[in-house]
Amino acid sequence: KIVPGKVERFISDNTLLDQELALLDQKYVMDDSVTIAGHIEKISGGKAQITDFIRLEVGEGIEVEEEDFAAEVAKQMA
Repeated sequence: KIVPGKVERFISDNTLLDQELALLDQKYVMDDSVTIAGHIEKISGGKAQITDFIRLEVGEGIEVEEEDFAAEVAKQMA
C-alpha cells in the first residue's frame, strides 16, 4: 500500500511542476480551473501557439549615473 501511494504522489508532484513551468499549461490567474491555453482557446476560438518569446527584466535599460560618495556630499554641502 505504501509503494503505490508514493508512486502516485511522485507522479502528481512532477505533473504539477511541469504544469507550473510550461506557459500554456499554467492555471489561468482569474479562474484556476482553466489553463492558459484553455482560456485563450475560449476567447479566441482557436488554438494558442507560441511563435516568439521575449525576456524582459525589471529595470533593464535604465542607466544609473554613478557618482562617488565624497563628490555627492560636497555637492550637497555647497
